[in-house]
Amino acid sequence: LERVVVATLPTRDMTLIPAYLAYGGWNECPDPHVHVAALRRWRDHYGAELVGVENDRLNIRVARRPQTREEALALAREHYEFCSDCIFQGSETLANHAAQLMDSDWWFFWWD
Repeated sequence: LERVVVATLPTRDMTLIPAYLAYGGWNECPDPHVHVAALRRWRDHYGAELVGVENDRLNIRVARRPQTREEALALAREHYEFCSDCIFQGSETLANHAAQLMDSDWWFFWWD
């Protein structure tokens, strides 16, 4: 990126970052409280950690991938509800997205 901003926020809980930044609530991007809830769920189930925030994108690294096809498909549906572009403009189908979730430690969400 041409310009990068590093910020220090008054929390050790990375799930609160979208709330502190008032991130969301435009286009189809969920409101900040939805980001907080999703990040908490994914942190608890998959060891998800928010590692990058851009003006229209979140970068998340996970410690645990879904272990079964059924779990991956359920998670792909969650991702679709959270950010339909990751399917429509990315993997194209829930099945493809589920396969990617089982194969990668990185999740990307974007809203344009």
